[in-house]
Amino acid sequence: MSSYVILLLSVVIWGSSVVATRIAGFTVGPIPLAFLRMVIASLIMGIVHLTNRKKQKIARKDMFLIFLSALIGVSIYYVVENYGVIMTSASTASLISGSYPAMALLVGALFFHE
Repeated sequence: MSSYVILLLSVVIWGSSVVATRIAGFTVGPIPLAFLRMVIASLIMGIVHLTNRKKQKIARKDMFLIFLSALIGVSIYYVVENYGVIMTSASTASLISGSYPAMALLVGALFFHE
């Protein structure tokens, strides 16, 4: 598959996730939805890891930091995002979500002089 097709596919999936989160959030709930999202992502990443020819070992000393960043940086983020999407309209949530790359550039320029 072309890298442009994969890039376009990832943008479409990411862009539609707000609408899907809004619909599923009322049915499943924000916390179970975040858990389900992490389970699905873990299964996909497990398959990618198993099919990858260049397997990399993770150092034991890094396991706690990986767990901590997964908990704070991903899991808690999605629980809070799910609550936010349920409390607002999908269009407002999409606008906020779409501004993340610009905010990342701004933070990088202001705080890290990138």
